[in-house]
Amino acid sequence: MAYLDVMGKKKDADMELGTSTLLDIPIKLDMSLLSTTEKDLIHKIETTTLEIIDLERRKTDITIKQEELDLLVYNLYGINQQEQERIDNYIETTKSLL
Repeated sequence: MAYLDVMGKKKDADMELGTSTLLDIPIKLDMSLLSTTEKDLIHKIETTTLEIIDLERRKTDITIKQEELDLLVYNLYGINQQEQERIDNYIETTKSLL
């Protein structure tokens, strides 16, 4: 996710995020205004995030789960394939500069 890569701090090949960065991530707060599909996506995002945390604690590769999380967020915010490619390219470019 481009926002996290720009706001995070490089730590080896990964990004390290502080609490303030995580609190600044734009999310939808009023669940009553969301559709069932959006609520389901948010639940899957929460579950996948917890799975990533668990995998990291066990020092297991999180690449596949990270990709799943990216797709879930893209779907939640209605980001199309072309926009996804732009975001992915931006992330790769940003990583190479850090």
